[in-house]
Amino acid sequence: MLRPRQSAALAAGAAVLAALPVLDKAWHIDEPFFLAVASQILADPLHPLSFAFNWYGWTMPMAALNNTPPLWGYMLAAAASVAGGAEWTMRLCFLPLDALCAAALYAIARRFLERPLLPVLLCLAAPAYLVDMQLLMAEKPMAAFGLCGLWALLAALETGGAALLWASAGLLGLAVLSKYAGILFLAPAVVLLSQNGVGWRRIAAYLALAISGIAAYFLWDALTAREAFGAAWRVSAEAARWPWAPFKLRSVLAFVGGASPLFWFWPSWETSRKTWVAAALASLLFLPIFDTEAVRLADRLLGAFLAAAAAGTLVSLARGRAVWTAWAGAVLFLLAVVYWSVLARLSMFLVPPLVFAACERLERRNVLAAALALSCLLSAGLSAVDYRYAAAQREQAVLIKEEFLDRGRAVWYSGHWGFQQYMDAAGARQIDRGRGGWEQAKAGDLAVIPRVNSNVAFPPDGVPETAVRRRVEHRLPLRLISGWDGQGGFYSNTFGFLPYSVSTEPLEEFRFFEVR
Repeated sequence: MLRPRQSAALAAGAAVLAALPVLDKAWHIDEPFFLAVASQILADPLHPLSFAFNWYGWTMPMAALNNTPPLWGYMLAAAASVAGGAEWTMRLCFLPLDALCAAALYAIARRFLERPLLPVLLCLAAPAYLVDMQLLMAEKPMAAFGLCGLWALLAALETGGAALLWASAGLLGLAVLSKYAGILFLAPAVVLLSQNGVGWRRIAAYLALAISGIAAYFLWDALTAREAFGAAWRVSAEAARWPWAPFKLRSVLAFVGGASPLFWFWPSWETSRKTWVAAALASLLFLPIFDTEAVRLADRLLGAFLAAAAAGTLVSLARGRAVWTAWAGAVLFLLAVVYWSVLARLSMFLVPPLVFAACERLERRNVLAAALALSCLLSAGLSAVDYRYAAAQREQAVLIKEEFLDRGRAVWYSGHWGFQQYMDAAGARQIDRGRGGWEQAKAGDLAVIPRVNSNVAFPPDGVPETAVRRRVEHRLPLRLISGWDGQGGFYSNTFGFLPYSVSTEPLEEFRFFEVR
């Protein structure tokens, strides 16, 4: 029988081991956005947003683009000053955050579960958690500070230590300073405080300390006219433009159900009639009558299955602890109402409360073992596919540099994420809609457009039929981002209502053509 410290060390070691195979992963999704902020901080630490950047197709002031507090940018800048900015060295610098998250999850689970190690490993192996924690994006420090803050709070309530109590509020404040969504950790914190007899005045003081950092940032921003709050509000307001039914509701349920394979076993701990009714109703959302576009049968069936799992798991929360309900409820509110898009990197924060709530009621350890094995297989497959997609962006930029740029050929491109990072480094020019768009390119210049990317600016007449196409394939029939007829939308449900899909479609297609 392992001792608590040994189990916590085992969980931390498992988190680190899971991250090692992808240490050299190419920059991916929103990582270049945060790297741009870090680069500015290295040049001018007091003005982290005082530069222009093209992230949506137009070059705009970063202050108007940025919807994230700058703490993560400063952390990245500090790492870059030491590690030099290479992918593997930067990721290595932040491996301690993975270990901290795992140790904190174990410490939290140990307060509520008799045998907490297996549930914690289930959290670490969940697809939503494992894939997103591989990326150097703001959710990583948010998770580390938030989970450590809850850990410290539980320890403070157990020992009565006032210093530890206020330290936990400070850690939760750092979670909010990492990403505004870090406010979700305040919901379980309030429940824990109230259940342990802490008065409302002290709870108010605790919350005031937790939000004091972000309040000070907003005040500084208002005095210096950086528009940080305005940018965050504009992005969040986009959520109101997205229809609730059927697409967004489909997405929310599918992303919840796909966050961890443990949720697929919900009949093992919940057999009430109302739960089965909820699961059945959720699956009906995937009937053809609710389609907004053509949907493959495989995606429809997977969506119905994941939605039923989500409904069964969420309804069972009604009989669970208030702390899990508050935690999950805060995430669901952000996911379904506040955020402009449904994202796996937000649904990852549903994994701990829902897994722990299920494990409190699930007595059959063989079910947990089966769910863990399934989680490991699925997450490893998704991680491998995502690794290949990211690598393809870097590889194509290198090839374009060798084949064209080094030979004096002007190359234009449109697209963002990792592709933008590597194309800019290679010396290619980005199409800017605010500066004439495709009129910037001259006849005879080469243009490259990726198919599976964000905010791509297409030529007025579209991509020519004569364009040379380079496709990126992968043998595993799993896709996080669908660019053809699939519904995989792991990084945003703008690509589809599923967190991942069973598909053999290409991962990416780069289209090369000569400007006319």
